[in-house]
Amino acid sequence: MQEERLLLRSGHGRVVCAMALPLIATQVDVDEIVDRIARAVGRFEERLPACMST
Repeated sequence: MQEERLLLRSGHGRVVCAMALPLIATQVDVDEIVDRIARAVGRFEERLPACMST
């Protein structure tokens, strides 16, 4: 999702998330990364047709 600076794609029953992580991450960095992924997945789910989200 562009808003979270992530590449999030689906196909063949899978969702793949790609991002460039820092080489050294603090706990705050990790918390931000996890939050960004969660927001991106949530936005992605909102775009799925209802028949696919079950």
